[in-house]
Parts: sequence; C-alpha cells; structure tokens
Amino acid sequence: MKKIAARDSWEAIKARRAGVVEKVDNKNVYILGEDENGAFIDHYALQKKS
Repeated sequence: MKKIAARDSWEAIKARRAGVVEKVDNKNVYILGEDENGAFIDHYALQKKS
C-alpha cells in the first residue's frame, strides 16, 4: 500500500550523494552509500501535501 501511495504522490527528491535506496516509508527516504570517508546514510524527509 505504501509503495503505491508513494508512487502516486509524484513526490521527487534529488539526493545529495550517490547511493542505493535502503528504506522508504510514508515520511522518509534513506539512501545508503559509500564515499572516500566511508559508509553513510542520507535521510530525506518527505513533505505531506494537504
């Protein structure tokens, strides 16, 4: 259900760094990646439209 709601919302974010989507829920997106400083997880909060 969450996957369909996220797809149908047409919400888009642009990640600051390259990585793989690790987790998505109705309020957040987590990107897992690795750079010259080691592993990282970037967090992006989704805005709810009313």
